[in-house]
Amino acid sequence: MTTYCSTAIKLSSESDSIGLISQFAIEHYNARQAVQIDQYQFVVDNGMNDLRAVLKEELGLIALCCRYEKDVEKTEAKIQAFCQKYKLESVHYAVK
Repeated sequence: MTTYCSTAIKLSSESDSIGLISQFAIEHYNARQAVQIDQYQFVVDNGMNDLRAVLKEELGLIALCCRYEKDVEKTEAKIQAFCQKYKLESVHYAVK
């Protein structure tokens, strides 16, 4: 069962959401870029398909969803580091 991280990346009106998702994939998963699999979902972990970025345009967020719950804590740390490096806002995200 997949599990959403409780931290998401907040998009600003100037944000290039697909560019940010790809940059996250490049920096944290040694990918060449994120791979778009539908209108809102991207594989970011270099083809392993254990982590997806989900663009939540209506909320202005990039949420990340882990295939395995054991990966959530590590992924959250990567989200925080990425946001800090690029001076992005991270927000609490709860799936309802």
